[in-house]
Amino acid sequence: MRKWIGKFKTISIQKKMAIAMLVTPVLSSLIILGFYYNYTREFYREKVAIFQENNRKNMTANVNNILRQIDTVSDQVLGLAVLSSEFENYSEKSTYDRLLLYRKITSQLTNICISNDTIDNIYILDFDGNGFSSNSEWNEEVYKEELAEPLSRDQQGKTVILPPHRAAYRYRGNGDKAPYMVSMLIYLNRYTQSGAIGLIQMDIPYEKIRKSVELLEMTQSDFSFIVDENDYLIYAPDSADIGKKASNVVYGSYNLGGLWEKVNADYKKENNGEQSLIKKVALFNKKWYLIQVNSDVMFREELGKIQNTWLLVFVICLLCALGLSLSLSHSITKPIAGLIKSMGKVSQGNFNIQVEKPDNKDLAELVESFNTMILEVDVLMKENIQKEHEKTRMEMMALNAKINSHFLYNTLNTIKWQAISQSQMDIANSIVALTKILEYSCKNTLDMVALREEIQFIEDYIYIQNMRYGSSVVVKYQIEDDCRECLVLKMLLQPIVENALIHAFDNSGEGNVITVTCKKNKGHMKISVYDNGRGFQYEGFDKLTGIGLNNIKDRLELNFGTESEMQIYSVIGEGTRVTIVFPIVEGGKAADESLTDRRR
Repeated sequence: MRKWIGKFKTISIQKKMAIAMLVTPVLSSLIILGFYYNYTREFYREKVAIFQENNRKNMTANVNNILRQIDTVSDQVLGLAVLSSEFENYSEKSTYDRLLLYRKITSQLTNICISNDTIDNIYILDFDGNGFSSNSEWNEEVYKEELAEPLSRDQQGKTVILPPHRAAYRYRGNGDKAPYMVSMLIYLNRYTQSGAIGLIQMDIPYEKIRKSVELLEMTQSDFSFIVDENDYLIYAPDSADIGKKASNVVYGSYNLGGLWEKVNADYKKENNGEQSLIKKVALFNKKWYLIQVNSDVMFREELGKIQNTWLLVFVICLLCALGLSLSLSHSITKPIAGLIKSMGKVSQGNFNIQVEKPDNKDLAELVESFNTMILEVDVLMKENIQKEHEKTRMEMMALNAKINSHFLYNTLNTIKWQAISQSQMDIANSIVALTKILEYSCKNTLDMVALREEIQFIEDYIYIQNMRYGSSVVVKYQIEDDCRECLVLKMLLQPIVENALIHAFDNSGEGNVITVTCKKNKGHMKISVYDNGRGFQYEGFDKLTGIGLNNIKDRLELNFGTESEMQIYSVIGEGTRVTIVFPIVEGGKAADESLTDRRR
């Protein structure tokens, strides 16, 4: 908490005012929307529950209506069968009489089916094997083969309801595409003493039951099924399961058999994050049962719609509050923000600005004082820069003078010994080399030179020194071609080579090699001077007593600052390596301009 309070104290006045003006309406909106959300949530929960209950009642009414029609048809057919004594001794009648009776019975059955659209067809069998039906196209042989129980005069009268099955007997031809039927079979032994009629069957198309259930709107997560008292599915959400035992069917994550046997009253279950309400209703004198599974998907969908509306209203309120708060805070804090912005530019080194005076009197005095301060600071900065440039130039001249005097002394001493011991041609060559060296040394000390000029200077220097040491030192160069035109500080390498000549090798030794390498690496030049001399115990720059190496390090720092680096690595008996790294300066740039840019 303290951390957030500390952060709030450090933000600008404009942001503080904007936040304060924004928080008040937003908090009010959130509180109002919170109360409204709770009220609406309960309203939609009750609305969905009522809708699901009405669905269940309508499904129950539709299925019961079908069953009531079956009862009506059953009574009509039973009346026809029981009262018709003409069924007796049917086989002993003449062909003509049997034909008349057949037409009479089938006509009456057809009329019953026409007056009750729930029934598909009615079938009657007597104990002599004679059949009558409202279906003129039925296959009597197939029908008799598929009887659930064979007819017997000793059989007790009863009513059997067959679950959905393919009525292959409905057509004389191939029955593979026969429709599914739910059949009611009535064995008539208990209704007639003559025992003429053995069986009456009434077929109900499965489609009638399916349409009566699926007519109502349900979500994909809701489903219903109808099961009979023997655990057979009369209706199932997947038509492939009809006629099967419910205990062998799994729909989604539910075992339908275990579900209907378990549910006696309202039963709630959580499944994959969804809350489901399961209800069971008895049908047809408790011989069929309707089980309805209602998830909370519909409730969440309805709630999601209103949530989107709430979100839209909240966003609109938020944007309006944000716009109003920013507008008010901007009008109040604009003069202060302008002054802060100008101060930021000054902190980046821009002193050529003047802040416009605002209308507010107090702020106008503050701005006037700020403008005066900027003018005075600008004058002081320019004076300090001029002094710094002069100081740098003098330091460079002093450093270069040290090198020139030291080098000139050694060179003249070498020429003296050469004049004593060598012929005139060698002396002439030495004088030419010396002239080049002096000419190179006398250049402006602030100039940078191409690397190839520095290498040429080293070669002239080595030529003269080898005259002194009897050509005992060999210098090898490993320089990338694209490095030769890059600019380096003048007389950057000579002090390193001179140290190698003087301190690394014996005058009479052989196999003395100095290797100069140069390559580019990630925007920097890397130059190494390696000798295979005696080496020394290196303990840091502050322990070096000579002028040359410290001079190089100082010049690198003056010109390149922290972007430069100088390293010395030496092993006694193996040699010394001096490595210099500094930013690449291309040959097309003026040396003083490049260095000035880097100092900035």
